[in-house]
Amino acid sequence: MSILDRLGAAVGIGNSTVQIDLDPGDLAWGGEARGTLTIAGGHVEQQVERIRVSLLERWETQDHDGPTETHYREHSSEDLPGGFPLRPGETRKFAFAIPIPMDLALQNQWLIRARLSVPGGVDPHEDHYFPLLAPAPFGELSRVLAQVSGIPPHAWHTHGSHTHVEHRPDGVLKEKLDGVRLEMQLVGDRIEGWVEVNLREHTLAEHLRAMVHADRIRFPISVPAGDCTGAAARLSEILEPFLAG
Repeated sequence: MSILDRLGAAVGIGNSTVQIDLDPGDLAWGGEARGTLTIAGGHVEQQVERIRVSLLERWETQDHDGPTETHYREHSSEDLPGGFPLRPGETRKFAFAIPIPMDLALQNQWLIRARLSVPGGVDPHEDHYFPLLAPAPFGELSRVLAQVSGIPPHAWHTHGSHTHVEHRPDGVLKEKLDGVRLEMQLVGDRIEGWVEVNLREHTLAEHLRAMVHADRIRFPISVPAGDCTGAAARLSEILEPFLAG
């Protein structure tokens, strides 16, 4: 162990490394992000005082023509056992399980961040990004809508406890519809919400109506969570008049 090695570790050269491996499977509201954290020693022995694994939300904002700002928010975390020396080339593995709260913003980016606290050096860390999904009943209802209408999901958004998914048509359906929005909220064991049909504009009057969203027609929907048969019947009842012909 040379002085150069120590100096390098102090500025992050030849430092300890961190690797995150998430368990297979989708990650959704109300679940857990489980995985394994692997720590490998660098060129010199370092004292690992603390290990923290966190669930972070990332998004960007921009005011008019100003610079883009990146924001992070921690939602949950787990502190793993620390307080040990990590020798050069040594490898240690730790299992972690981070709870995923409900009602998180699906439109933002999500990541697991692992960070070591190493006195006298640069704290090693790694970010592991992953797609965050809505609860399974929401995904099932969106899949049923796609099956009934032939219109695939395009983007998910969340505002508080309300979630909506935009379905955008392709092919010949684009001549009839600009899209279908499915708005959902879990109320007990039921999904309550709306189906909003956005008609395609062809005339000047229709374009003018679209400017104030007057071209959109809303239908209430209330189905038991997981009842794909009942959901298909209700969605067919709503959408078939717009898809026929």
